[in-house]
This record gives sequence, C-alpha cells and structure tokens, in this order.
Amino acid sequence: MVTFQTNKTSISRILNRMRAIVPLKLRKKNLREPSCELTITDGQLTLNIPGAEFLLPCITTGTAKASLPFNYLYEIVSCEKNSELKFELKPDSLRLNTLEIKVSTCFIEDDKILRSLDLPVNYNDGDLLKLLDGRYTSEELNFNQISDKILEAKNRLDLNILSAQNILKVYGVSRKDLEELISSKLNLAHGLAALR
Repeated sequence: MVTFQTNKTSISRILNRMRAIVPLKLRKKNLREPSCELTITDGQLTLNIPGAEFLLPCITTGTAKASLPFNYLYEIVSCEKNSELKFELKPDSLRLNTLEIKVSTCFIEDDKILRSLDLPVNYNDGDLLKLLDGRYTSEELNFNQISDKILEAKNRLDLNILSAQNILKVYGVSRKDLEELISSKLNLAHGLAALR
C-alpha cells in the first residue's frame, strides 16, 4: 500500500487549475473523459492530464502510479469535509476515508513507467503518433490508456495516405513518397515502419 497526505486547500487549488484545462478536450468529438495520472514519489505527488502537469509537495509512503478519470478525483476532493486528506493506493483502487474507487495502478519497482506522456492539451493524430518515436515504452503507453487512441490514429493515417495516393498518383506521387514525407514530419527515425 502506498499513501499520500495533503491538505484539501492545496490539492483543490491544483484540481481547479486542471479543471480549467479539461473542458477544452471534451469539446472534441469522440474523446473519452481525460484521465488524471497520479505519480507518488518521495515527498511529492505529480498530477498530470494531457497538456498540464502539477507538482504537490505532500507526505508520502512508497512510490506508485495511478490513473483515474479526472472528474472522479475532482468530485472526491470537492465533497470531502476534512481539511487534511490521506489517500491510500492499493492494487486497483484508491481510498479516501471510507470511499474506495477503482483505478489503474502500478507499484514502482523500477522507473519503467514512471514518466508522464508529453502531450499538448488539444492533441491530434500527429501528436499521438509522435509518441511512437522511441521515448516511451509500451508499458507507459498502456498505463496512460493511450494505446487505443494511437491505434485509431494509425488507422486514420493509413486511410489518409490511401486517399492522398489516389488523388496524387496522376502526378507521380507514390505511397512510399507520402510515407517518407510523413515520417520526416513526425521525426520517426525508422519511418512509418515504427507505426506497424
């Protein structure tokens, strides 16, 4: 079990700042609610959503990561009456007093999935595909629940390349030409083969 303890005012201030960012993401079609990633390290809690990362000094025991829908965390903290909050992170759940909710968790034995993803607030398919440039492990992408979105971006890219190829073939532009251009724009060292 890993714990972190902070006062309600401090975490509420950060969550309110994060909440101002969240609605921008929700305006796009077909996007799920943003996930909030909590990283508990020695004396610090890092809260991360796409486009924002905040550090909160707090009392901690252990090192771990958890991921849950942002609004869950926001509502839990908002409804809490106590001024001092102590969270307990257990396998697959986060507990505050008597309230326990399911979360994705990882107890850190090494730093394999400790990093947060570098994504802008209003990320697009290009931003998602750039995550495959070798900076992140598959564990990090899976933990941050972004793998499905990357797969969808890959599928849309394939369709877009096919469409562009059909339009531009009369000018002598091949699929390989398009793939090389896209690879250079996304800075993928191994070309679009890295996406397969």
